[in-house]
Amino acid sequence: MGIIASLLSRRDARRYVRSVRWREQNSPQGTMFASTVAYNRTVHRDLASDRISKEFKAEIKSIFLSNPDATPEDFERCWPELRDQILRNYVLNKLSAG
Repeated sequence: MGIIASLLSRRDARRYVRSVRWREQNSPQGTMFASTVAYNRTVHRDLASDRISKEFKAEIKSIFLSNPDATPEDFERCWPELRDQILRNYVLNKLSAG
């Protein structure tokens, strides 16, 4: 859409963009396209969130296991409470700073 619109005059480009949007909204294929785009955005956001969560958990796990008495099983058991405490502290620090 961007390449075609750049070759047209401003008025024709606006008409073209409006017609494409109208077709996307009013045709079954357009609806399917819009829902596919929304689904892909959601999946991409979820995958990025999962990757960040895994990296965060791995970093906390390495710190936790640096204690000679800690075991991976201890970490898994304590992880939900640790995560809640870390997030709680983060919010409290932001509130006190701002």
